[in-house]
Amino acid sequence: MGTCRDFALLHVSLLRATGTPARVRGGFGTYFVDGFHEDHWVTEYRLPDGGWRLVDPQVLHPSYDHIDFDPLDVPRDRFLVAGEAWRACRAGEADPETFGFWSDPGLRGMWFVRGSLVLDLACRNGVETLPWDGWEPLAGFEDHESLSADDLALLDAVAAARTDDDARRLYAEPRLAPPREILSKSPWFGLREVSLPQR
Repeated sequence: MGTCRDFALLHVSLLRATGTPARVRGGFGTYFVDGFHEDHWVTEYRLPDGGWRLVDPQVLHPSYDHIDFDPLDVPRDRFLVAGEAWRACRAGEADPETFGFWSDPGLRGMWFVRGSLVLDLACRNGVETLPWDGWEPLAGFEDHESLSADDLALLDAVAAARTDDDARRLYAEPRLAPPREILSKSPWFGLREVSLPQR
């Protein structure tokens, strides 16, 4: 038993063991609940031509027989990486209240998209967070309205980052990288502080 992030991380580990560049991606799947963008984690691996492909290893199980696409090549409009979700919500092209957990109205909205954006940046830099991890100031669990114009501009830059160099440069920003002490809002243990090992 595991979460979508566990499936993705195991798949990433197997791909890396073969020498294939791969990473966990955080974002939102549109293929679980009609009209909703469910919090989800998938695998992204590099193709021989240098492009990246999304794979959803969790929905390869026969119980997901309603999936109408190949889980080994997930269309980018069926899984929105967190940067695309942020961009769409900021542009008014998507309703932030349709992003998060359909089953829990308290776990959705722009603050949730923002947290996913920062966690996805960490994953792009080889730090595979848990889905319920967060840290202040930009990946915390506080309301979105508390952000400054500078914070929003930085998050917009994260959403626009396309290259690995862009992701590395942005990750060096102290507001985005995880500090030594982070918050973990586990569904099993509630909100607690966690000390990360020194890197």
